[in-house]
Amino acid sequence: MNWAQKSVSPTRATIIYASEPVWGGVVGRTAGDRLLGLALLGAALIVAGVVVSERRPRRSNVQKR
Repeated sequence: MNWAQKSVSPTRATIIYASEPVWGGVVGRTAGDRLLGLALLGAALIVAGVVVSERRPRRSNVQKR
């Protein structure tokens, strides 16, 4: 992981780390685990929160007077 972090931006690395629970859920589901709908909603909200927090705000070209 340390080698890969040198070749991607910190934002992309965070998004990759945020996808870890998603892949865990996919593999778990494939292995036969079941999650309740509320647990899936909570997981989606956590991943969405990480992705939103890592987005950069757009700069406005409008100058203040």
